[in-house]
This record gives sequence, C-alpha cells and structure tokens, in this order.
Amino acid sequence: MYKDYELCKVENSEKPYLFYAPRYTYLEQGDMVIVETKDGEKKAEVLQSITLDESSKEVDFIVRCTGATIIKKVLKTIRFKELDYSEYEEEHHE
Repeated sequence: MYKDYELCKVENSEKPYLFYAPRYTYLEQGDMVIVETKDGEKKAEVLQSITLDESSKEVDFIVRCTGATIIKKVLKTIRFKELDYSEYEEEHHE
C-alpha cells in the first residue's frame, strides 16, 4: 500500500520529521500544514513530499538519510491566499 510521506520542519524545532498523509494530497515544498505530534497539534513546513510503498525499505532509508523521526499524520493544510489591494491602491493614489 502506498502512502504520501511529508518531510517537515515543525515549528520551534530544528530536526526534520516524517509525517504521513492520505494519497493524492498534493503537498509541495513550502506548504504549511498542521501535524499531529506527541505534544499536540503543531504548525509545520513541508520540506519534501514523497510517495512510497509503506512496506518497502525506502521509508527506513529516508529516515536514516535525513535523521528524521516518523511521528504521526498531517491533519490539515494551511492555504495562504495573497490579498488583492489593487482597487484600494487606485482609490488612494489620486
């Protein structure tokens, strides 16, 4: 069975952690997510998204190479939308 794994930097931590997410989540580097940790929900930045067969040795290889720890799962994505001030700026520049 394949899973999406997300290598993330959790807020206030320097160590990378590997979380799992549902297939076809389509997370990308730089996306912000809420993850489940032993200390509760935390904000994290996706460093790399990887789809692997969870029974393969590749997961262990990723963990060894990155020094990451497999924690739990990605709970939510945080989508930032840039605000459009063009109309406001036109009104106030006259």
